Amino acid sequence: MKRILYIITQSEFGGAQRFVFNMATNLDKNKYDVMVAAGPQGDSENGLLHALGKEGIKTRRLKHLKRAIGCAEEYRAYHEIKDLVNEFQPDIVQLGSSKAGIIGSIAAYHAQKKPLIIYRIGGFAFNDEPSWFKRKIYLWAECFAQYYRDILVLNSEYEQNMAVKKGLPQPEKIQVVPNGVDLKNLKFFNQETARDVLERLAGGKLALQDRKIVGTAAHFYPAKDIPTFVRTAKEVTLQRNDTSFVIIGDGYEKEEVVRLIEKLKLQDRIFLAGSITPASQYFKAFDIFLLTSTKEGSPWTILEAMAAGLPVVATRVAGVPEVVRDQKNGLLAPLKSPKLLAKKIVEILDNPELAEKFSRQNLKDIEKYTVEKMIARFEELYNEN
Repeated sequence: MKRILYIITQSEFGGAQRFVFNMATNLDKNKYDVMVAAGPQGDSENGLLHALGKEGIKTRRLKHLKRAIGCAEEYRAYHEIKDLVNEFQPDIVQLGSSKAGIIGSIAAYHAQKKPLIIYRIGGFAFNDEPSWFKRKIYLWAECFAQYYRDILVLNSEYEQNMAVKKGLPQPEKIQVVPNGVDLKNLKFFNQETARDVLERLAGGKLALQDRKIVGTAAHFYPAKDIPTFVRTAKEVTLQRNDTSFVIIGDGYEKEEVVRLIEKLKLQDRIFLAGSITPASQYFKAFDIFLLTSTKEGSPWTILEAMAAGLPVVATRVAGVPEVVRDQKNGLLAPLKSPKLLAKKIVEILDNPELAEKFSRQNLKDIEKYTVEKMIARFEELYNEN
């Protein structure tokens, strides 16, 4: 039986946490002994470690592994991870997210018994940070840490090309493994039920049953560009008065988004549903799924929207065009382009045949992105090395 230690920077559910959860809970327990460790950020009853604990997966809280940069904490996190590797003695250490990937690679390499070190990243931090200085630090750190890793796993060809361009690492170390959703356990409320629940959450302030609904699920972080979602909603409402918009999620930019909604007088058209786990269960309330991100890897939410049979309108960012094929199963638009995104949305709303075409194609395409296919590919990596 092989021992696998997954380490991730924070427990708050996002794409990286969803990946770890899917891997840890779907691997054959007769073949793999799994432990998951994460830092304190987002460690709540809605966090990754709590969810894994309910599934009987071994977990460990790393109190010094934090998202913010600080030399003293990085030093403590290095020793904390090294001690855990020495204690658990895994055959494989798989790291997710930038901070864990950098510190964890070096710590695992210097453990008493060096494991196979795999770094799986959905999107590099040096592309996400708004600060030029921090981007440089993360790029340098990734270049340094690559020498301690055996395999780099990316979820899109876009990220692969980016890694090669930046010299991260030697091309032969890179593997591309697309994300995969657990279709067997992905449950959706039907449209009427989902809309009923969202209406109740809205306190009766928003009627949804007889509307066309454009929705999304995203953290209120800069990379998700929720302000563009709001501005797109404004453009759509100027053309169609039968539309409402729903955002499932939360985050530190929420107050800014609320102010923008009030400024554009969209209080009766946009509902902020807050953090709901899992958000995907409400997706069939939507007629269209809208993604406005400026930075992404290969978003899980799009795969879940496809599994719900939704037409998708998205920004042409990173690995998104590899999944949302323009005019085939959805429509794409440039980043930060509310008018063009609105045009795509109205095109689908005005053409039921087009919406049905995209819906059928997405239900077919999602079979390429299953958790079974994803895990099978990782098992090959675990057993080949």
